[in-house]
Amino acid sequence: MAALAPVRIAVLRRAGAALACVLLLTAFAAAGGPLKVAGTAGFDAGVAGTPLTWRGGTISYYTDQGDLSAVLLHDAADAFVADAFSRWTSIATAAVSAARAGTLDENVSGLNVTSDPATYAVILPPDLLPAAAASRPLAIVYDADGAVTDALLGQGAGDAELCSSNAVYGGPDHTTSDGHYDHALLVINGNCAQAPGDLPWLKYQLVRGLGRTFGLGWTDVNDNVVTGTPTPRSDDYLGFPVMAAQVPRCLVTGCVPNPDQPRSDDRAALSRLYPVLVSDPGKIFTAANSARVYGVVSFAAPGGAAGQPMQGVNVVARWIDPSSGQPSRRHVVTCVSGYLFHGNRGNAVTGYVDYGGQPFERFGSTDPALEGFFDLSGLEFPDGSDTAQYRITTEPVNRLYYDSLAVGPYASGQVKPSGSAAALTVTVSKGSNLERNLTMVSSAVAPPEPASSFTVPQPLGVAGEWMASLSGYGNQDFYSFDARADRTMSIKVTALDEALQPTHDKAQPVLGVWTAGQPAGSAPEASAFFFNTSQTGETRLDAQFLANGSFLLGVADYRGDGRPDFRYSANVLYADRVEPERASTVGETALTLRGIGFRPGSTVSIGNVAARVLAIFRDTMYVSAGPQVDGPQTLEVRDPGGLSSVMTAALTFGAAAGDRILLLPAAIPATPVGSEAPAPVRVQVVRGDGVTPVAGATVNFTASPASLLFRECGAASCTLTSDLEGGATVHFSILAVGAITQTGALANGAYVRTTVVGTQYPRDI
Repeated sequence: MAALAPVRIAVLRRAGAALACVLLLTAFAAAGGPLKVAGTAGFDAGVAGTPLTWRGGTISYYTDQGDLSAVLLHDAADAFVADAFSRWTSIATAAVSAARAGTLDENVSGLNVTSDPATYAVILPPDLLPAAAASRPLAIVYDADGAVTDALLGQGAGDAELCSSNAVYGGPDHTTSDGHYDHALLVINGNCAQAPGDLPWLKYQLVRGLGRTFGLGWTDVNDNVVTGTPTPRSDDYLGFPVMAAQVPRCLVTGCVPNPDQPRSDDRAALSRLYPVLVSDPGKIFTAANSARVYGVVSFAAPGGAAGQPMQGVNVVARWIDPSSGQPSRRHVVTCVSGYLFHGNRGNAVTGYVDYGGQPFERFGSTDPALEGFFDLSGLEFPDGSDTAQYRITTEPVNRLYYDSLAVGPYASGQVKPSGSAAALTVTVSKGSNLERNLTMVSSAVAPPEPASSFTVPQPLGVAGEWMASLSGYGNQDFYSFDARADRTMSIKVTALDEALQPTHDKAQPVLGVWTAGQPAGSAPEASAFFFNTSQTGETRLDAQFLANGSFLLGVADYRGDGRPDFRYSANVLYADRVEPERASTVGETALTLRGIGFRPGSTVSIGNVAARVLAIFRDTMYVSAGPQVDGPQTLEVRDPGGLSSVMTAALTFGAAAGDRILLLPAAIPATPVGSEAPAPVRVQVVRGDGVTPVAGATVNFTASPASLLFRECGAASCTLTSDLEGGATVHFSILAVGAITQTGALANGAYVRTTVVGTQYPRDI
């Protein structure tokens, strides 16, 4: 077993986000069409890149034994569910069906669904669990009083006030190795069905929930219905899909006509998952009465050729109305590029498994051909003609659509497209299958950079400031450096856009520090999550080193992604040593600091006292330190950008803990009272080796009894400072007859003693 590496987190700044609750149901990230796509882990060979669906497009569902509410008693609730299913099963171009196969084994309620608030553990009846997939593939719970919702989502989640979000929830929670869903749980909150006026909203949410259950993800179409910009018109509402990521507030008041009716984008998405195939095998994914346009969105390489494929671009196809010649807002189909590809593959910093220990590679293909792939199948012919024209454009996905609202592969945060593609008009006929690739003009081009890896890192330069890119899918940067014990390092990485401005819309940098020599795949000893400060695009890591050694700094994208527009700037501040290591307790001491990344405007504090900065170079600072009391002091360098580096107890004023004080030999004869001794007391302060002199140390001279007078201080005690040779000398006069003990002591407790004797003058005769 490897020894613990000598580094730990000193300060870890992270964005203010907290986990509200732990859900029973698996959290699914949308994929711009399908809810989930099979990956390379946990699925059979050859399945990767295939959207997950129900086998044969058929769902057998079982409903609760009890009533949903006083408005929807059991039989009425069953009819309500069947009608919601029909919104999807009636789509002619999608090969899906659903049938109620019976009831659950119990009336599901707060009596048999319970949770432990301390551990978040939830106990469910067996027929609701994935283990019941063979007998109860889809369980639909009628949560009459909201108690089940409280148990699953947290106390109070089932209240009527939260029907906007918790009216219907759940979805698939288990898959088979051949790429199919085989179990799902859907809960309908009865508190959201207390009056007839509640039912339209509940039906809309149920249709959305069933869409997720069939395997549909969220989509971003006619988003001005949500944002209000530009002002939506009637066709914007008529084209607004059921599976839109965000529900407009006005929907409750009826701004969207028949909101529970799937629109063209919904129909196309379902048909893409469950196609009604024509006999011609060359027209796969294309039903006879629809058309398909597919291709790859790419960065532009030098010279204009297609470069790296580009994920996360919303490709939009709008039917061109022959009567107006304008693209329709009502008949529109979208697909996010890369929807079949990895959305999150993991990285060296955060690891390659999720919080549940499951590999990220279980979802999404690793095939580079799918990195920018889009599929606009399901294009309809609204006017009944055999041909149609569609205008194809590219748009960014709304940057707010991430996590539970994720649209496309970038579930942890959208990436703004780089460059733009010229609008493309295509003519399609029923059953046609057209390939049209899109190259984004004026997109970012990756600058040439030296390669680095975990095992072959680049040396971290003394400037401590550089710009680089995480270009090429999965690219990560690694830098090597040396550090000393009891030092801290501040590292700041800022994500940049094409104009080299800080942004949240490109890379999501994560940082890690390892001890050199750790095997590849080891977890970092110190790490930082992306955007963990209040500054735009900034990720910061402060690490403390506990032993001298060589270390490794890693910079990666949180998603494990890499592309030409993933630029970043980096700043490192590290103070390594101070020369000399000793300072005087009197006057000023000139000091030289060595390190990495010193910048104009930086300040230095020693203890709680500011030092005077004389000159700054990237790896050297010259400062003047004022006097302080004996003992070690900590130095902190702070730059104008807020980075700081601490050298703990790196500078000692005067005497250190192991220093010694020596009494230099001298014969001091008995001295008459009132006279000065003919010889002084001399001491020397040296280091623990007994030889090396210590200058500037405080030496306290005292007498016991206090019957002498030190000439240098005019008192029975005297404080002096050792000279360049470590020496300190006191002269004294005797004030009384008898033996007097003199002590010379250092601040660290070391001391020496000598005895002098006072005698009387002879009487005059």
